Amino acid sequence: MRFLNELERYKKSVMKKIVMGVLIVIGLIITSQLQAQGPVDGVDGDPDQIPLDPGSWVLVAAGVGYGVKKWRDAKQNANKNRENNIADFSKEETKN
Repeated sequence: MRFLNELERYKKSVMKKIVMGVLIVIGLIITSQLQAQGPVDGVDGDPDQIPLDPGSWVLVAAGVGYGVKKWRDAKQNANKNRENNIADFSKEETKN
């Protein structure tokens, strides 16, 4: 019975790998067919430049702010967990 359970688990993991491989290949095929917009007639300038309007900068600033907030929260949670672990350890030491 245990052998059958192991066999089922193995089949599921192989199937997941096959499905993920097929999805990756399909994604690569689809994205290779996409192309950027060609040059616009009558526009001067470097064709490698990316136009960024003020709205784009607002989104970038919001993303940076969100990342900093998440980083601070993670740091704060790590400090709380460390303090709790130290407190738990000291309680165990006093019990012994």
